[in-house]
Amino acid sequence: MEGRMKAERLEALRVWRAQMAEMTEVTLPSGLMVACKRVELLDLVANGQIPAPLLGAVEKLTTASDGVTTKVDMAEWPTYAELINVVVKATVVEPPIADESDEEHLGIQELPISDQMFVFNWANTGASALSSFRAESTGDVAAAQSGEDVRAAAE
Repeated sequence: MEGRMKAERLEALRVWRAQMAEMTEVTLPSGLMVACKRVELLDLVANGQIPAPLLGAVEKLTTASDGVTTKVDMAEWPTYAELINVVVKATVVEPPIADESDEEHLGIQELPISDQMFVFNWANTGASALSSFRAESTGDVAAAQSGEDVRAAAE
């Protein structure tokens, strides 16, 4: 029995790893087809892929109260653009994206900002799905009142 459980755990681990490495073909707004993998902002932070000056932008994006739209002050746009570039380079696997273009790499500046934003949002859809769980309470919840509005117990 123990051997069967170990085999099941190993199979579950194999399936999980395959899902984590799975790439998805995505057509960008410009029409370019790319192969992407999902990345999480906090994983990039934990792995040291997000430079320290960009951590404030990550914090703002991951703690946004509405979870969908974060208003960006245009004076801060260069910081957000740099963060988007990091995420795009980590997300797009084929063709590989680099700071500068060459025979083997697409340069990040070759991608229109609409494509970059599309990839950034695609990569972070998993995080935004959880945003409703991050909302802070707006105060204490009132105690339930007894009285006419309370139904009798079911028989």
